Amino acid sequence: MINRTEKKFSKQTIYSSMIIAALTLAFCLLALLLRTDYNFAGILLIAAFYLFRGNKALLTVSLLIVFGGIYGGISILAALSMIFISLYNGKKGKDIKYFFYIFYPAHLLILFIVHLFV
Repeated sequence: MINRTEKKFSKQTIYSSMIIAALTLAFCLLALLLRTDYNFAGILLIAAFYLFRGNKALLTVSLLIVFGGIYGGISILAALSMIFISLYNGKKGKDIKYFFYIFYPAHLLILFIVHLFV
């Protein structure tokens, strides 16, 4: 038990964690300066998906914090995506790529037609 704790909190682990945190912060600032989509919150989401990949409860909380705390409003509904992420069993689903080859342009065409009449 002590050996595992020493390994977990060794100087090398602490230094590498500090470097990773500094890089994450640097990329957050870069995203903020470049005014990218999702801004710095997108970087935080990527980091959360990596850090909490084995713990769906912490991942859900991090999504709620990012979308509820940072963006607020209707953006918190993006946390509903966790329903689908939680249901994923790690196996590839049915191969329906040809359906999406038709669906994607068709739904854009329908939206364009609706736009013309509204």
